[in-house]
Amino acid sequence: MSLVSNIKLTFPPRQPRSFSKFFFVLCLLAITLFNAVDLIKTVKDVYMFKKVLPYQNIGYKFAGLEEFVKGEEIVGYYTDNDLNQQEHSKQFSHAQFILAPTILDLNNLEHEYIIFFCSKESVAWQEMEKIGAAPWRRNQFGVILARKDIFANPGSHF
Repeated sequence: MSLVSNIKLTFPPRQPRSFSKFFFVLCLLAITLFNAVDLIKTVKDVYMFKKVLPYQNIGYKFAGLEEFVKGEEIVGYYTDNDLNQQEHSKQFSHAQFILAPTILDLNNLEHEYIIFFCSKESVAWQEMEKIGAAPWRRNQFGVILARKDIFANPGSHF
């Protein structure tokens, strides 16, 4: 037993962490923090984009009509909405933007082609009946492109 009592267990002294390990961990934390801040900024930007998105789809209610008025210099635009209200005046501006270079003549029913953008479709039908126009195209938003037969009423075009 004397042999066992003379053996002394010794452990090497604990080495302090090296500077390179500390620097690596510090860099890793800095990169993670920088990326987290950048991620938060990007998520906020995406959220703002989604919030503004409906206003970026300018003229979507009139999309598709441009191919049918192509080549026409002036097209009538009839609405029963109050254009003094911002939302309704925006719609007119959006229509003008989408259909450019065609000029929209507001509430003039004397042109061969007339766009009807009314609060109710029945109002558009009544106006078309009054002026002798027939619906030529209608989109999913209720916008009607009507055509007057200018040869049937030769004096009514100008």
